[in-house]
Amino acid sequence: MFERHRLIERRNLTKKLTAREWILQNFHTYSSRAACIRACATSVGAKERSTRRTMQRLEQQGAIVDAKWYCPRDSSCQGNTDDAKGFAEFQLISKVPHNPEEIVEVCGLDTDIWELKKGGVTFWGNEHYPCWRTKVGFIRRISEGGEKFLTSLKEEMKNYAPKYPEIDYNVPSSSESFLLEPSIYDAHFGSMSSVLQSGELYNPTIAQSRFYAAVVKSLLWYKNVNIDRILFPVGNDLMNADTILGQTTKLTPQDEHWDWQSTYTVAFQTVVGAIDLLQTIAPVYVPIVLSNHDQARIFYLGHALEAWYHNCPNVTIANTGSPYHFFAYGKNLIGLTHGKDLKKKNLPLLMATEARDLWGKATYSEWHIGHEHHSCIHDFVAESEQNGVRVRMIPSLCGRDFWHTYKGYGAIKEAVSLLWSKTDGNIADYKFHV
Repeated sequence: MFERHRLIERRNLTKKLTAREWILQNFHTYSSRAACIRACATSVGAKERSTRRTMQRLEQQGAIVDAKWYCPRDSSCQGNTDDAKGFAEFQLISKVPHNPEEIVEVCGLDTDIWELKKGGVTFWGNEHYPCWRTKVGFIRRISEGGEKFLTSLKEEMKNYAPKYPEIDYNVPSSSESFLLEPSIYDAHFGSMSSVLQSGELYNPTIAQSRFYAAVVKSLLWYKNVNIDRILFPVGNDLMNADTILGQTTKLTPQDEHWDWQSTYTVAFQTVVGAIDLLQTIAPVYVPIVLSNHDQARIFYLGHALEAWYHNCPNVTIANTGSPYHFFAYGKNLIGLTHGKDLKKKNLPLLMATEARDLWGKATYSEWHIGHEHHSCIHDFVAESEQNGVRVRMIPSLCGRDFWHTYKGYGAIKEAVSLLWSKTDGNIADYKFHV
C-alpha cells in the first residue's frame, strides 16, 4: 500500500501541465505577453497559435490578473527624436484612448518646431485590463527665417524667369477634343548601369535621350487628334538619389553615375525641354509627384519650375508637397501618387474621401502609380457600384542597376501615353519601347 501511494505521488509530480495551467502559474513572471506565450508553448509542447488562443480565453474570463504587460500606469510616453532626419516618433501607452494631438501635451513637444504628420491608435488587453497605444510621427517645421528665405528666393527667381508668349491654340469647337497624358515614370536620372554588372548601359545622358524620345513620339502618335489639355506628371523617382552622398530619402546607398549637381541640372533641363515642347500643343498641367528615391530633390525641382514658368500662361505647376494629386477632365477623375507607401487596396477609398466633390461627378476614375517599373492594371469594383476604380501601374524606361540585376528584377522598358475623352474615359494608350 505504501509503495502504491509513492507511485501515485511520483506520477502527480511528473504530470505535464496543460497550457491553461502553465499560464495561470507563470504569467506573472513575464513582462511580455508574447514571451509568455512562446515559453508556454515550448514547455507544454503546444503550437504558439493554440497557446495564444488559450491566453485570449483566459483574458476574456478575467483570469489573468495584474499581468506585467498590462498598462502599469496612465500616460506612459516613450519616443525618440532624430534631428539629422528632422523626424520624431512617440507613443503614449495608457488605460484610456487618446487623440494623437493629446500626445503633444503629454510628451512636452514644442509645436513651433514640430508638426504632427501621422498618428494612429491600437488596443490590446481586455475589458478588465484595457491598454491603448497612441503612436504619432512629427516632422521638423521650416523655421520662420528659412521659410522667409525660400519665399524670397522664389520671388527673386521669378524676376529672371523667361517670358513665354500666350498661345492661341485654335481648337475647332465643332470637333471633339481630348486630354493627352504622357506618362514617363521612374526615369532615375543619375542611376548607373554598366554592361559588366547588369548587361546594359544606363546613365543620365541615356535617360535624357529616352525621355525626349518618349515625349516626341507621344506627340507624333496623336498629331491628328484635337488636344485641348495636357496632363504631364513630373516626379515618381525622376532622380535616383536624394542626398549629396548618393542615398535615397531614407538613406539607402545607390550606384550613382554623376555627382548630384550634374544629375539635378540635367534632370531640370530635360523636364523644361519637354514642357516647352508640350506647351506648343495645348495648355500643360504639371503635378509634382513626390517619391521615395528623391523626395526632397523633386520638391526643389518643382520649386524651380514654378519660378521658371512664372511668366508662362500656358503652363501650370502644382508643387503642393502632397503625396498625391487629383485631376478632373470631363467625366474623368485621375489620381496620381508614386505607389510606394500607399496600399493599392486603399486608393479607391482615398480618392472618394480626399476628392469628394470631383468623385461625385466622375464616371471614370483611375489611379496612376509607378515605383515597380512594370505595367499592371487592378480593377476595384464595389458591390453597390456599376463602375469602380482602376489602379494603373505605369512602367519605366530606366535601365537595370546592379541591385535589380542581383535580385533578378526586370521588365519591358516603356513609357505610356494616354488619351482621354471627356465623355468616354480612356480611349487609347500608346507605348514607347527602347
